[in-house]
Amino acid sequence: MNKFFIWTSLIMLAFGIFIPSTTCILIFIGLLILWPIAYIYSRKCPKCSKWNAMKNIGSEIVDEKASTIKRQSRVKDSSGKVIRTEDVYVPATTTTYKMWRKCKYCGFENYKIKTKKTEN
Repeated sequence: MNKFFIWTSLIMLAFGIFIPSTTCILIFIGLLILWPIAYIYSRKCPKCSKWNAMKNIGSEIVDEKASTIKRQSRVKDSSGKVIRTEDVYVPATTTTYKMWRKCKYCGFENYKIKTKKTEN
């Protein structure tokens, strides 16, 4: 390693200045690279095994049911400062969709089940 880098790092650490480690930087760069690959892989055709092949062609609602979502409510005083927070359960609807997909290369069709919660 470079002697200048070592000395500047030691001086900054002595004065309490945080330096992000190379490990954190490498993890961040790795995530930036792996995220698009995981997205493309999730669209891989199970029949012909080509990546980024499955396209959404439609969806249908399979199920809807009542549920709740946990929200944090902030109680403020007259000057606008938050004096406490409370957990509040608000009504919501859980909707289950069947997402139809089709391969753009071989024409294979399948579906994925997706669930979405929306506040009423």
